[in-house]
Amino acid sequence: AARKTRHRPLQEVLASILAGLPEERAGGPGVLKDAIRLLLERGNDGTVALLTATAPPAGVDLVEEIANKGLLLEAAVGEDPGPALARLARAQAKEREVTLDPDAIERLLFRTDLSPQLFAAELAKLLEWAGPGGRVRAADVHANVEDESSEDVYAFYEALGRRDAGDALARLDRLFSGRAVRAGKRDVDTDEGWPVIFLGMLTSEVRRMFLFRARLEENGGAGFDAGMSYQAFQARILPRLTEPAVPFGRSPFQTGQGQVNGYLWYKVGTRAGRYTARELARALARAADVDVKLKSSSVPLVLSLYVADLIAGT
Repeated sequence: AARKTRHRPLQEVLASILAGLPEERAGGPGVLKDAIRLLLERGNDGTVALLTATAPPAGVDLVEEIANKGLLLEAAVGEDPGPALARLARAQAKEREVTLDPDAIERLLFRTDLSPQLFAAELAKLLEWAGPGGRVRAADVHANVEDESSEDVYAFYEALGRRDAGDALARLDRLFSGRAVRAGKRDVDTDEGWPVIFLGMLTSEVRRMFLFRARLEENGGAGFDAGMSYQAFQARILPRLTEPAVPFGRSPFQTGQGQVNGYLWYKVGTRAGRYTARELARALARAADVDVKLKSSSVPLVLSLYVADLIAGT
């Protein structure tokens, strides 16, 4: 084993470490633990043990021993693993002499929902499929990798705000396709009563959009631009949202704790900017009928018609 190392000057060091290990014919985790403990006793002379795991390994005591010696360095891909996974793909493709199109990497990231384990497994299959000198295109990913991506409710809201019927209806279909659903970083439970729950989420968003448009239209919408920056929104629009409504003595934009979430209403405002208060009020008025129809008609059809009418302003 020592002779197979690529760094010949280290063969003697590695051989001495291996020679010092206790004999164990069965192999397994015991050998690894004894090897690491031997390194701890010798002191760190530049040797690094690199371990990868998806969960804490058995024998947490050993991890604690390493940490107590000051030799434990943790590395993670962070909240957005995309760049790290893209680097992995390019490196492995180069090693396997496969041309990997940038669009193919993006498609693979999306289809595997940025899961490092799933991404690595599907990447290995694609590189094996292409073979040395081969090429992987986005179309190849589409044909060979099952779509495991989750869907974000907020992405649907954004399509709704753009009045983009094609994107909104496609995302609506994904929300009811059985895949995982999230609202930002929060997972959404779709196991029971999902159509009614979703309708409640959607009408809550439409209600917020209507409330925002109605407040702006009281003053003719002056000062608001759907493309304005958040800083400009804070300076020009947010003070209006904090004004108390007569006769209630409090702003309708406040939370139960009496605060106005500026960024939340900024996002609502960008989505409401392409609608009138009348259009949004009409959509709210139809929500009760949609709720009734969900109990007796095709869920995808009922919701699709509701969303299409909302976007069309009819």
